Amino acid sequence: MSEISLLPVISITLTGNSPLVHVQPHISLLQETTLQLVPNALRAITPATWPASLPQYFLDDGNYSETPFPNVLTTPTDSGVSKSRKRFTGKFNVYSATVWLSNNTKLDTFRNFYYGEADQGNDEFTIPIPGSAGVKSVKFVPGSLLITSDGGVGWRANFQLIQQPEGI
Repeated sequence: MSEISLLPVISITLTGNSPLVHVQPHISLLQETTLQLVPNALRAITPATWPASLPQYFLDDGNYSETPFPNVLTTPTDSGVSKSRKRFTGKFNVYSATVWLSNNTKLDTFRNFYYGEADQGNDEFTIPIPGSAGVKSVKFVPGSLLITSDGGVGWRANFQLIQQPEGI
């Protein structure tokens, strides 16, 4: 019996006395060979949630901003006015924010969330956004996280979040 892993959620087990005939873009098997699909460990389909033990608001220190992501693609023409069109069918924003982490426990919680559940900022998560925006599904903008000491009192985590597209 041999086992081939193709995707994170599917493995294929080949059983029988017959050898594998051909493997490339497709798999060819002899008649006597059986094919069994066995699911691997289940993975969450829903995004992670911003931890309740971290601040549920951004600091109002003048660093918060909400910017619509550019959605227009302009193409020059040989003559006349250039043409413009939408890049995406959805609309989304980029949020620049700061949270204050008042002690080592909050700093550790933030770091564990960032490096673990958010997979160093690569995975989607939900977080409350100020005003009437409510809870949004976001990702960290790569390279935007900066944690600085707040003079021995705590830490400031500055980062940017990009909202996952919503339908218009």
